[in-house]
Amino acid sequence: MLLVGSIASLGPIIGSPLYCVSKHGVLGLFRTLRASTVVTGVRVNMICPYFIDTPLIPVFGRAILAGGATGKPEDVVDAATRLMADTRIAGRALCVGPKVKTSVNNEFQLVPQTDKSGKEVAIWEAYADDFELNEVFNRRMVGLLNQVEAARGWIGWAGDMIGAFTYPLRIWMGR
Repeated sequence: MLLVGSIASLGPIIGSPLYCVSKHGVLGLFRTLRASTVVTGVRVNMICPYFIDTPLIPVFGRAILAGGATGKPEDVVDAATRLMADTRIAGRALCVGPKVKTSVNNEFQLVPQTDKSGKEVAIWEAYADDFELNEVFNRRMVGLLNQVEAARGWIGWAGDMIGAFTYPLRIWMGR
């Protein structure tokens, strides 16, 4: 399953509270479904595009973005294709924005566009560490809940067996 969020899923866009609320909702849905992957076996990922150069950006929006960069539709397609095609990828969110040059050693360290050793990127992973810790917690919690249910099953069975064998005694005593 691929959910389409937005950069607005991760932070506010001034003047667009309804859009931000809906995209925060997509993030909440993603995190909830991602946490239940252990139980359901359904792979869930999300893309979070920035302002992408499409006809969806109105004139007013283009005026506000003037002088700044926008993302490209092909980068969104690349990110979505990667998340859907590689079955090893589960529970990941990718942000897609304008291409920037980053250090070869650190994708979060910007370098000047003229830097020959830098690499151009338009796709970053969002909240990766949070997802990994959350996944460990959820696996352990689901395992614990399964153990509790198994114990309850055996305790219930033992109680029912005692009840079955003591039934004649309870009838004889009038209870």
